[in-house]
Amino acid sequence: MLTTGQPVLKWEDVEIGELNDGEIRVKNKAIGLNFIDVYFRKGVYKAPTIPFTPGMEAVGVVTAVGPRLTGRKVGDVVAYAEDFVTRVNEITSGKGVEVVYDSVGKDTFEGSLECLKLHLNAIHSDSDELLQTASEVFTNVGSGILRARVVNHTYPLSQAAQDHEDLENRKMTGSVVLIPDGC
Repeated sequence: MLTTGQPVLKWEDVEIGELNDGEIRVKNKAIGLNFIDVYFRKGVYKAPTIPFTPGMEAVGVVTAVGPRLTGRKVGDVVAYAEDFVTRVNEITSGKGVEVVYDSVGKDTFEGSLECLKLHLNAIHSDSDELLQTASEVFTNVGSGILRARVVNHTYPLSQAAQDHEDLENRKMTGSVVLIPDGC
């Protein structure tokens, strides 16, 4: 948790309110640590609210579903990433990728286009086609035809302050994942 004017991390209990329409509650199982988190901590990027909880990507399990939400249930495994365009640019040194698999649609469409190399096409399809394509992608990853980038480092979330410092001082490279204690 970041508080006003202090570029430090500290543990705080946070009251979690009731879910609004269309929201889910997720218990994070793994949280990606990226340099953008350091920028928020140092104030290079302005946090949307203070106090601020850093973390732009995570994987977890749905623990509650708000009113009028369909397509998710308690126990579903979910993932999110907020600034994927910056991350793609970091990974590709600004060159972009040849293919974007965007299963979200409207909310990520513009960003997905920004990630593409120049002179490539985007294809939009319906949900049935999307599910078929997703199945093929995961089958190919499972069989080794496609290789997923692996995690280079995992650390306990309780050491996040030290991990931020190490990342800022370039003492670690590659993908870094923080694991909440007890997971």
